[in-house]
This record gives sequence, C-alpha cells and structure tokens, in this order.
Amino acid sequence: MPFVRLVVVSAASALVINSSACAALLFTNGNIITNPTGGTSGILGQPVSQQEATLIPNVGTALVADRKNNFNQQAGGLGQAVADDFVVPASGWDLDVATFYGFQTTPSGGSIVPPPPAPIAKVRINLWNAAPYSANSPAPVPNPLPTPLLSQDLELTVIASRFVAYRTAFNTNANGTRPIYAYDVSLDSLPDLGKLDAGTYWLQWSFINAANDNTNIFVHPVNPRSTAFNLNGRQFNDIAATGVYSWFEARDGYQSEAQPGFAMAFPFELNGSVVPEPSSIAVLGGAAILLGLRARKTFRTRG
Repeated sequence: MPFVRLVVVSAASALVINSSACAALLFTNGNIITNPTGGTSGILGQPVSQQEATLIPNVGTALVADRKNNFNQQAGGLGQAVADDFVVPASGWDLDVATFYGFQTTPSGGSIVPPPPAPIAKVRINLWNAAPYSANSPAPVPNPLPTPLLSQDLELTVIASRFVAYRTAFNTNANGTRPIYAYDVSLDSLPDLGKLDAGTYWLQWSFINAANDNTNIFVHPVNPRSTAFNLNGRQFNDIAATGVYSWFEARDGYQSEAQPGFAMAFPFELNGSVVPEPSSIAVLGGAAILLGLRARKTFRTRG
C-alpha cells in the first residue's frame, strides 16, 4: 500500500518564514514633510520640509531653525553625532532596518530638480540604555554614568536611499538647494542580529558622505515638533566653541539659560518584527505539526 506524501515545512522553519514576512514599521520618531506638494518657483509642486517659524522665548524675535552653533550639523569625519530615544515593549523586537534623514547643501546656489545623487555612503551607529553623556557634558551628572552598549561604533553601508523632500526656510518654499534623503541601513550587525529586550534605548548616529571627507551633512529636527515621540534629542558636538566635543541637549535657538530655545527630536525609523512570546511559539509549532499530520492524511492513497 504505497503512500503519496506531501513535504511539510517543519514548525521551526515555518516560524522563521513567518517572522521575516512580518517585518514592518515598529517605530517612527516623527514627521519631516510639512507639505507634499508645497514647493514653489524652481521646485514647484515638490515635497518640502519647511522650518518652523517660532519665537525666541523672552525676546520675541523670529527664530530660524537649525542655526545655533550648528548644533544639528553632522560631519562623520569629525565625530559629531546625534541621538534620540525609543522604547521596546515587553515582547521585545527583532530589528531589521533603520532609516535616517539628512541633507547636504548643494554648491550650485540654485534649485536642483531633479535632486543630485544621494551623498551618504555609510552611517555610524551605537546604542545606549540611557541618555548619552560624556565627561564634560553639562550638569546634572547622572549616576551611574551612561556608557554605549557597543565598545565601538558600527559603520554600516547604506543599502538604499531615496529623495524625500527639500528643506526650506521658514519664510519661503522656493529654495531647492537642500534635498533631503532617506537612508536605510541593515541592523543585522547588532548583537544577536538586532534582537532587543524590553526597555528604553537611545540610538546614536552620524553620517559619512560618499567622498569620505568632512563635508557637513545636516540633520534637521522633527517638523512640526508636535509630531515627535519625545522632545529630548541629544547631540555630540562642540557646545562652547572650545574644540572639545560633549553630549548635551540639542535645542533650537538656544541663546542662554534665560533664553533656552526649544527642545527637539531627530527623525528616524525602525523596521523589523515583534518577538513572539514563548506561548505563541508553542502554539505556532503545534499548529505546524498538526497541519503536517492533516496533510499526510489527506494525501494518502491506495495502490
């Protein structure tokens, strides 16, 4: 009595397939596009990310975003960086891809349509369990002192890039010299292939352009601020023009303690999958075995 048998995928294999197929957006730290068709003049109808027109507290004068000591400025070769936080829920996450946003002012002085090739080739990242802090950071001093989870920053090659919008001034949408790109990097180089337990994490990143020089790459804040997950972005830069870098709270329009400007967030996205609970794994495994038994029974024939 011969049998015709159906090849059944094992429970373990089915679980792996299901996990990879469910990769999705897990977290976004906020919006950057203020008008998807708002460009004018040389960038007519193009998507724009317009700086917010706000007022400096206790002064009342208009604040142009991103203009205090280049706090939002990146130059990977100089070691500058930014960081922002995210929370992993109880189930844990399996991270696959991170997306970052940045722009480099084009040298032409005029609108660039279509935008030139994306200038970023690599992204450096690290993770922290608390807000990044260094020896000469402003008080208060946290206890215990935070340290990065990785002893050395990961240098990740950009696997995909795409034009997103033009960064424009608060009083015009006609400037097309600052095209913003989204940059995707794989997170499989993280410990345990990107699996994170529940908790609060800080993601640190900086850009390296294709020329591998010190050309400035800018990271703009989440815009409008109201779309940010949390307005507590950090920056590693020269806070006092002394040539010494430190971690500090990044703020738009900071003038002094009396005129502190505005806290900000930096845009990034995390894609991956939610780690199944142990009970879910048992259910999936049992279901796969049951399906296999039913399949064998269904395809049994008499000779």
